Amino acid sequence: MIVDVNLNQCDGPMDTVMKIEPLADRIRAFGWNVSVLDGHDIPALLNAAKEETNNPHMLLCYTDPVRGLPILEERKPILHYLRFTGADERAKYEKAYQEMVK
Repeated sequence: MIVDVNLNQCDGPMDTVMKIEPLADRIRAFGWNVSVLDGHDIPALLNAAKEETNNPHMLLCYTDPVRGLPILEERKPILHYLRFTGADERAKYEKAYQEMVK
């Protein structure tokens, strides 16, 4: 099982809404094998996914949800329920989107 641990919830940063750490230890307590990874490191993720275990295996992939998206860095840590403040801001996001889908 692959879990994206981006440390954000709709109401803000995870540690201000609901503490989940030490997540790996909590999962291990249920008998799982756990690999803790940089979720942006694809080779490490692929290697961990190949690991054979006798128990269920969970990959906890810690990620930065704004990595590579400077426009979202401006809003961090509020990343959910985006409401535009006006036409200018909406146009700014539309332009950024068009750049991403090229």
